[in-house]
Amino acid sequence: MSAEFDEFTLTLGGKSYAFRFGLREVIEMQEALTIGPIVPTIIEINAGIWAGRLRYQRAMIWAGLRHSQPGLTEDATTSLMASASADELKAVFSAFGFSVSPDPKDVQALELKPDPQMAQPETTGESSTSKPVVSV
Repeated sequence: MSAEFDEFTLTLGGKSYAFRFGLREVIEMQEALTIGPIVPTIIEINAGIWAGRLRYQRAMIWAGLRHSQPGLTEDATTSLMASASADELKAVFSAFGFSVSPDPKDVQALELKPDPQMAQPETTGESSTSKPVVSV
């Protein structure tokens, strides 16, 4: 996550609010959206927000405002969403997407390294004579 965009101020319903999307807020959002054993990823949350899943949008706004508005309830967040214009909501959704996107420098550094999941071990093709350390 890019620390550069963790905190920002945007307008909802004609009033300015301080949003924060640090690690704590994203974890709270994931916990609020967890159903049974399924925990949505940040990518899935962002996709749900842009797909118009109102529960995801409310969870994102609520998590983002709780740092500056600790007494804010989910119900009050729903009312705040209802009072916001489409442009105001779109600005918040976009800012959230930027805040949880990896820093371009980090992405570039990762692209230079081979993906360990894709790497194939080099072998001679012979059967191993080593004993396994752990039984699987």
